[in-house]
Amino acid sequence: MNLKFFTSARLRTFLNRRMARNSAVAFAAVICIVSASRGFDESAGGNSAGLRGILPEVTPDAIYDTAFEPLDGKWTEWGQQVANDVIDFYESEEELSVEEQRAALAGLKRKIGVMKKALDDSRYRSLHVPISTLHGALGRRVDMAEAVLDTLDVDEEAAKDIRLQAARRSLQNAVDDLANYLRPIRGGSAWLGYFNTNSLSDGNPDAAAAVKAKLANRGSLPEADQRDFVSRPAFGDFEAAVDQYLESVALAEQPLDREKLRESLAALVAAAEAYEADNSSEAAAALREAYNAASDIAPDGGQILSSVMRSHYFNYNLRIVASEAFLKRMVYDRRNETGPVCDFILGANVSGNQWTTTDVGLDLKPSNQSVRFDITLAGTTQSSTQGVTEQATIFTSGYHNFWAYKEVRFDGDSFSTSPARVSVNANNTTTGARTTISGFPIFGSIADSIAVRAAEKKRPQSEAIARGRVSSKVAPRLDSEVNEQFAQVNRDMESETNARLKELGLYPDAKSFRSTDTQMRASTRLMHSGEAGGGQPGSTVNSSNGLVAHVHESLMNNSMARLNLAGRTMTEADLQAEIEDFFSRLTGEEFKFEEDPDAVPEPAAEEEEEEKEPAVFIFPDSDPIRMRARDGVLTLIIRTGLKQPDDEDIPTQIIEVPLSFEIQGDNILVTSGEVAVKPVERPSSLTVQIARAGIVRSRIQDTLPDREFDRVIAIDRGDGQGTIDVKVTEIAALDGWLSVVVE
Repeated sequence: MNLKFFTSARLRTFLNRRMARNSAVAFAAVICIVSASRGFDESAGGNSAGLRGILPEVTPDAIYDTAFEPLDGKWTEWGQQVANDVIDFYESEEELSVEEQRAALAGLKRKIGVMKKALDDSRYRSLHVPISTLHGALGRRVDMAEAVLDTLDVDEEAAKDIRLQAARRSLQNAVDDLANYLRPIRGGSAWLGYFNTNSLSDGNPDAAAAVKAKLANRGSLPEADQRDFVSRPAFGDFEAAVDQYLESVALAEQPLDREKLRESLAALVAAAEAYEADNSSEAAAALREAYNAASDIAPDGGQILSSVMRSHYFNYNLRIVASEAFLKRMVYDRRNETGPVCDFILGANVSGNQWTTTDVGLDLKPSNQSVRFDITLAGTTQSSTQGVTEQATIFTSGYHNFWAYKEVRFDGDSFSTSPARVSVNANNTTTGARTTISGFPIFGSIADSIAVRAAEKKRPQSEAIARGRVSSKVAPRLDSEVNEQFAQVNRDMESETNARLKELGLYPDAKSFRSTDTQMRASTRLMHSGEAGGGQPGSTVNSSNGLVAHVHESLMNNSMARLNLAGRTMTEADLQAEIEDFFSRLTGEEFKFEEDPDAVPEPAAEEEEEEKEPAVFIFPDSDPIRMRARDGVLTLIIRTGLKQPDDEDIPTQIIEVPLSFEIQGDNILVTSGEVAVKPVERPSSLTVQIARAGIVRSRIQDTLPDREFDRVIAIDRGDGQGTIDVKVTEIAALDGWLSVVVE
């Protein structure tokens, strides 16, 4: 028996886990802890308490000892030890010093390193789900704790200087942006003098305040056209930058309130824990608000906190990794062309036939600023010709290899190309000759030999001409075709794809496109004000010859918010039509939910049951549909009430539907697990809630039956090149990410 369990802290932990799992309660508990922490001894400018009173007093569920139980076999003892280390860190009966706290974090980071190695090792594939979950959950908390300690330990004066320098740079950038905007406009630069932007060069706060006053008074200019001109967005952006600079100066001049800093850091940690437990829009907004508040108070302006928040909570939420092998397969094309030869070369009329075989490919190139690749042509031209002069006819067989490369770059907005480069290896072989005396005994063969030798002497020249001829044909054609294709892609992206994304509010606010010798990496983020983003996907899902798409639950949830279902009452048919319309506008093609053609009809009952009335959903004002990807399961979270024709409406319920994915042969089986239903508000009695939950569960199960989908996807390569079949080989829901492998 583990007697440690019965110590006061562990007993309190046990009771808390069963009586206070609600995130709002946890948040309130932390605030209470913060209030109590004000009694900690803080030396002037020091940090003697460290994380005490900032981290939760109770170990978070995601990294509690039960979370380590799936680590079986040889990992059991190791997992128990890590669990004990984690619990000791959060719930130690002794008050750890800052040095001891840092030592404990260093030990946990080593354990996280062991998990990372295991995730990269295929021998532990059977444990990748629990290890990935623990690696992410523990890693985020350790990074946050370290960032909090580093923020508390920052040198206040040095941090303020750095913060002011950064603010001055931002202000100067704003001046430069306004100047660049005004420069092409006739007389535009004169406004720089009017607003005295030169006075901002040294960051003098008084000068900035004077510029701000003049900007604020620009609406009183005497001429209407002047007032219209200075009301343009460029001046508004400049005014906002001046305001932000003055705010930064004001904050830097205020003495650091360490008690308030600790309180704001505790609120940030609590908000992060609430978001980890409940990825609702409310929790995401609270996380953003807590981060902004802590950054405003932190002496370094939140630079240390920013690194961990941007890494784990505000990062890209769509990541696509495509191997060169996959991309090559997508663009590969073999062309066979034949045609006559009619030319005049080295004084001879040349005629005959030629056959050209060309393989189109792709070669990735390293770039950190864009996806960079070469469209490649590897071809062979064979010819059989005869060159006719007054003296002789020369028969020649040509075999020419050529390689062409055309560089293409994609920066996330458009494609750009460079001129094609071509190299040719020409090889002409004289196969015979005919002269006017060919066929005569002795003299005919001598004349033919002389003609062949004469032709061979000119072989270097003829091969040089052949290289020029091949190059002059290949390069312009490659330039023309590729330029035309990517110009059309650019037009389609701007007028169709991007336009649709912007219309629906789905256009990413951040992008990163880069490439290596072997991979293309595209990352985007959909995260508007008040929303959270992604983190770092685990390394368990990858492919050396396919494409992997990592979709974070924040992308799914932020996209779901654009459906505008909140606060609406809708029938099943209305909801289906709304979703179909949304995806139709997104894809530019009509989208319809298809009935399962393989569904087996339900057998007729002996007595016909009363047909169910169509469900009518009453969606609340926030988060009608959310997604959560954890522990190998994608959970659909629906918040809705139900209208009942002959009874009281069912108030908002939180319905969780776990969806599991399994690849069986050529199909993907999507299985709905046990549907959980719980009320948002406490019902009048347990009996009432059981009845309500039964009705809701029945409705949801009818709406979301198990389904099978073809895992083979036919991709249209465009330009009449037909389709190419790819297969989904893996689907995984781990640590917030839904990852799909296509090969």
